[in-house]
Amino acid sequence: MFIKSLFIYTLSLTLGIGAVAHAKTLLIEKQLQEAAQTEELAYRTGFPKKSYQMRPKLSHAPNHWHRWTA
Repeated sequence: MFIKSLFIYTLSLTLGIGAVAHAKTLLIEKQLQEAAQTEELAYRTGFPKKSYQMRPKLSHAPNHWHRWTA
């Protein structure tokens, strides 16, 4: 009886770990596929380009105060 319950426990644990690993793999593949689709859509529409990013003009100025103090 002990061997049977140990076998069932081991089998359940193995299947559970396998299911979690498989789900994690599917999520990673889905994330990569969505990123590729988003990049493809951005490339087809021409916006936004990676070389051009809108940056704030004055909001970052206080962080660079050392440029004006010299």
